[in-house]
Amino acid sequence: MDGNNTIVEVPVEDGQNTIRITGTNEYGYLTERSVTTLARKAEKAQAKGKLYVAVIGVDKYPFLTDACSGHACDLRYPVDDATEFLKVVAQKSAPLFSSMESLVLVNRQALDESPDKAQQTYTVASAGSIMEPDSHTIDDQLADFLDRPGEHDTTIIFVAGHGINIDEDYYFIPTDGRKQDAERWKRSSLVDWSDIQKSVERAKGMRFMLLDTCHAANAFNPRLEKDAQDARIVVFSATAANNTAAELPELGHGVFTYSILEGLRGKARTPDGGVTLFGLADFISHEVVRLTASKQKPFYYVGGVENIVLAEP
Repeated sequence: MDGNNTIVEVPVEDGQNTIRITGTNEYGYLTERSVTTLARKAEKAQAKGKLYVAVIGVDKYPFLTDACSGHACDLRYPVDDATEFLKVVAQKSAPLFSSMESLVLVNRQALDESPDKAQQTYTVASAGSIMEPDSHTIDDQLADFLDRPGEHDTTIIFVAGHGINIDEDYYFIPTDGRKQDAERWKRSSLVDWSDIQKSVERAKGMRFMLLDTCHAANAFNPRLEKDAQDARIVVFSATAANNTAAELPELGHGVFTYSILEGLRGKARTPDGGVTLFGLADFISHEVVRLTASKQKPFYYVGGVENIVLAEP
């Protein structure tokens, strides 16, 4: 009651409602008024999709002791790259989704050599779920994992390790990769990138591929462009098809991965506060060129996607 005015809240149903008010004054005269209202209930917000994250990192190559210019092919940082990427995505990107599921294929030996980092990884993925990145495990586990996302889900695939060109084909070298002789690779021990690509194509929803491997641009086959406007596939590759990907000890990561991590942590954020797809791509491009004095340049493919927010501030 406010002076001569009375406010009464009347519950209404969705659609057309007739509200009738009847009353008598002090002289007993009956007065009636009615009003028609059209109500629309607020639509329930669409549920967020799930985030699926698969990370592959290969440091150890026990069968390639002299295959890289006469030296062992072991690398320093792919496992650190993969596990730190998983951690940052869990912190910065996962809150944008209803939940997050992960697939972790990394060398346990390399992970166990850094107990603190191992423990951080176990907060995102249980120790028992982490598998060795050998050729059969990568092929089988990744194919099954990528069959799970639905139309409203988002999938991120991160790969770090050695990649090679053989003739016109691109291969990722798993931890059990080996050679037949000094000149020829044993192809059955390698991961044919076309198989990974087929699995990515089958996955539904938005898909991101981040490849910190040598000759990474060759991992992207133009067949992914077959339906570019509807594909919703984004590929970030560390370097050109004929170039190598740099690791810098002072960064503790591959240069490409380091730039991704810094961008997701906030250095690529927009004035609105979030880290967007295009903003992250621009940041990575400038950082890799800067950190390598223009010796390495990332390559990208963005097919039919909007400039979505990838990470919270």
